[in-house]
Amino acid sequence: VGTQGLGFVSEDHHGIYPIDSCEIVNEVLRPLLPRLAAAPLKGIKRIALRGSTRTGERMVIVEGAGAERLLPYLPEDCSLVARDEKGKVRALRGKLTFREIAAGREWHIHANAFFQVNTVQAETLLATVRHFLGELYGNEVVWDGYAGAGFFGLSLAAEVGQVWLIESHSAAVESARFHAGAMPNV
Repeated sequence: VGTQGLGFVSEDHHGIYPIDSCEIVNEVLRPLLPRLAAAPLKGIKRIALRGSTRTGERMVIVEGAGAERLLPYLPEDCSLVARDEKGKVRALRGKLTFREIAAGREWHIHANAFFQVNTVQAETLLATVRHFLGELYGNEVVWDGYAGAGFFGLSLAAEVGQVWLIESHSAAVESARFHAGAMPNV
């Protein structure tokens, strides 16, 4: 969010490239763009959109002052989350998580946790990883660096001997632990 309205953050993180539309945003999130563009954005520093085409769930995460002013501009089924300057989040409407279906399972993704934004592409990358790994014998060790919610490592867990998820962000670690559940090899 900038003085010109909605846009992409510039590479130096000091500016905004204004946009009228975004062709890469998924069809669940696309209807939110004109609603947000019409909303009062003064005091808002950043807006992040999260949403699943497979579950239909969507979430708007707002940094800066005045997130509650967006409530009338968003559909009732859209979660609105405020993130403070220390990274703490609170739900103004809905939940702090959204559901995604990927790699044959349901994922519950916290507002502060990393997860692949393009699910189809993430599944394609997972298939590529499986291809390059070749035949698995069940005794391999997988190290998933920058694991986020654990998509890659946990998707391979049933096929290998041990999975190590490496992640420093506490919300992502919490999501990964939740998804690992009772997997004895993670």
